[in-house]
Amino acid sequence: HGIVTTSDSAKLYFTNSKININVSGNEELSRDYTSTGIILEDGHVKIENSELNITTQNAYQSPVVFSGSSSFTVGENTVINTPANNDKSDEIRYLIDNIVALETSPTGYVVTGGSFLVKYHTDTGADLSTTPTNGAANDNEKLTYFQLADPSVTALSPVNKYGQRYTYGVANASSDGNKYVWVPSAKVTFSLGDNPSATFADGTNTNKETLAMRGHTIGMAVRANDEAIPTFNTTPISNDASKQFKGWFYMDATGNALPFDPNTTDVLETMDVFAMWEEVPQAPVTPSQPATSVTPKTSDNTNIGYQIAVLLVSLSAVVILLKTRNLVTK
Repeated sequence: HGIVTTSDSAKLYFTNSKININVSGNEELSRDYTSTGIILEDGHVKIENSELNITTQNAYQSPVVFSGSSSFTVGENTVINTPANNDKSDEIRYLIDNIVALETSPTGYVVTGGSFLVKYHTDTGADLSTTPTNGAANDNEKLTYFQLADPSVTALSPVNKYGQRYTYGVANASSDGNKYVWVPSAKVTFSLGDNPSATFADGTNTNKETLAMRGHTIGMAVRANDEAIPTFNTTPISNDASKQFKGWFYMDATGNALPFDPNTTDVLETMDVFAMWEEVPQAPVTPSQPATSVTPKTSDNTNIGYQIAVLLVSLSAVVILLKTRNLVTK
């Protein structure tokens, strides 16, 4: 073993340090007497702003195991590197390239910062846990293991169970150049909305679920608990030609539908996101003009009233002339 504590009064605090532990020994000996980088039968270890590198020489050696009333606490900007490829817990339950809490308090393993290159393990029983909490100040919530999309990010601001943000320092990357963090998560469910003909880009139409770092966008991480996170950047497909995709939306606390963008919308709690559809705009139809016949003009028909008046005056003149002639001949 590298570091061993057997007393509850043993307290080790590492800050601004670099610790390299190489677990050596042949495989047959390790199989019978498992070798460990750090083993805490009792006692307490706290690491901040430091780098812990644990290497092993065979498959029967493990990085960190603690039990009893012991605790293992990791703070801001710490890096913990393990081989991250071995999980023989089916043979020896604590033999995992990870930090293993064995038959101890569920709050014994606390993480509030750092990058962890470990072999992810799904906890199946109460007697063994590789999943840390975020400490009493954050209600000891069990955390989710994420790989950041952008390793240049130096700090996160996750939201705890009380709805409050806390600072998670992750200034330094793991040995492979990536950053792996333990923070609270929130589930996001995507549905296709009110278009029964629609499918996702992969051709399926059942709801899709993913995890986001609570307080951040889905796009901030690429893996959650060692599973790839879908991007949801592709447009769902409508098999109804009269409808087209308008966008992803979610309902806020007041019942308003707001746009959802996987790369800009922070996920603050469990969310239901749905596709919104709109009618495909129709091209305007230009009405046909009715044919009109034009009667050719045979004379000027403008100012007809004037022409009638002139005719009447002419007739009156003729009548007067005739009367005058009659008077003369009598």
